[in-house]
Amino acid sequence: MSATEILSLLRSTIAGRKQILAFVIIGCLLLPFYRYELGPDGISYLSIADEYAHGYWHHALNAYWGPLYSWLLAVLLLLRVPGILATRIVDLGAGAAALLALTRLFRRFPMRPRLAQTMLWISVLILLSYVIESNTPDLLFTAILLLYTSVLFDPDYARYKHAGIACGVLGALSFYTKSYGFAFFFCHFCLFSVIAYFALRDTFSRRRVIQHFVFGLSYFLLLSACWILLLHGKFGGWGLGSTGEFNRLLVGPQASGYPHLRGLMVPYSKGALFVWQDPLPSTLPSWSALQGGVAHELKLIETNLEEVIYFWGRESILLPVFLIGYVALCFQKPNDKPWEWVYPLVTIGLLSGGYILLTVQDRYFWLAELMLLLVAFRALDLLFKQKALRPAQQALFTGIIALSFLVSPLRAFRGHFKQDARLYAEVQSIQQTGKLQAPFASCENWAQSAYLAYFSQKAYYGVIVPEQDADAIARDLNPDFQPLSSVQPSLGAAQRALSSAHVKNIITWPDCPIDASALGSIIA
Repeated sequence: MSATEILSLLRSTIAGRKQILAFVIIGCLLLPFYRYELGPDGISYLSIADEYAHGYWHHALNAYWGPLYSWLLAVLLLLRVPGILATRIVDLGAGAAALLALTRLFRRFPMRPRLAQTMLWISVLILLSYVIESNTPDLLFTAILLLYTSVLFDPDYARYKHAGIACGVLGALSFYTKSYGFAFFFCHFCLFSVIAYFALRDTFSRRRVIQHFVFGLSYFLLLSACWILLLHGKFGGWGLGSTGEFNRLLVGPQASGYPHLRGLMVPYSKGALFVWQDPLPSTLPSWSALQGGVAHELKLIETNLEEVIYFWGRESILLPVFLIGYVALCFQKPNDKPWEWVYPLVTIGLLSGGYILLTVQDRYFWLAELMLLLVAFRALDLLFKQKALRPAQQALFTGIIALSFLVSPLRAFRGHFKQDARLYAEVQSIQQTGKLQAPFASCENWAQSAYLAYFSQKAYYGVIVPEQDADAIARDLNPDFQPLSSVQPSLGAAQRALSSAHVKNIITWPDCPIDASALGSIIA
């Protein structure tokens, strides 16, 4: 890294040092109140990390879950850090990196210091809500992509000697975090390299952009190939992993939701706690939009677009106002190029586009939300520069925008407060009885039983009868879903399933639809 790049990075770090320090301190103070929650995805990452930490690297290689998050967790597990705490520590580090990236993005989207400071303080609360919402790599993915865009969008991108290499390395890290990062980075980097080339006029800068593109893409492909080769060595075939294929099949016209919610399923990989640790696309029916699935594809797009619009409306009810206002104000900037809006809005569009073909969840769009926050405050800065507003009016506009973005994180803090604390106590109580033996199954509450499997470190084979909400979940994923049957779960069917899977221990939750006492169950 050149001296100029180092100085630029130091200036950005100093600019946001208060917010980064406050983020870490507040995050540490909040941890005791959010130390119980752990979902199935987080359990999978932690279980894989535990295999890495104990040296079972071949078993840990997984085609579905990206490795970077588990690698970071494995380091903390080796230091005897408890699993849930380890996920929070990694997320706190990712959040601090995201704040650093936001300060660097001020070089592309400059604004007056007071607005910049307000935006960063709001970002602190938003990022803290991300930390406590999930135990997944989505915040790490967001931070890496923010760092990447802060390099690519820098006005001096063409002057920095190693900017292209930095982009390539960060792009590869995004792929190692989530397989979606490969497609997103490849499309985004190619597109914005073309934009950077035509935006510059002098020959030297254009040559440097081409050099950055060649080196960046080369480093990205070379580093990504290392993981692809490892997957090929274990599973055979060539591909980026099974995540995209599984998620694509999951929303197919014949799919009936997650298979593990329908009955017992033995884990596929040796040492896995449950089947979700290594989900296989072969468990789902195949489909293709080119083979009679066009109508279904259109339904998926329509449904997911509605979900995305609902998500944005929930994040900020003023979204249409500041988006339209931002574009309009960019074209009214005196003595300046009007195409600044292309950088954040095209990035948001590319990020969202791929998910609309599959399924959407709020955490997939955290990068887009932070970009929209940046857009909103940049629009305010342009408004204040072009319109003569009194200080009180400026404060009113700033307060309205700020409050519109604070609703969602405050809702998250309240909703996740001590979540799963009761479940954690129940799990400890079951463990103390010493009755639970591996492998075990459950009647209802697959996710809660997986939670028990993680803390007891005993293999969990799934539910003995279909989950009561399995059809509702399938309908959310597949707009053409039709319930398989109306046959009520029976004790005989459960007994046959347990016998074939050689399972003798059953956890019976209060909402179990059958009388499982004859199965020798443990009451949860």
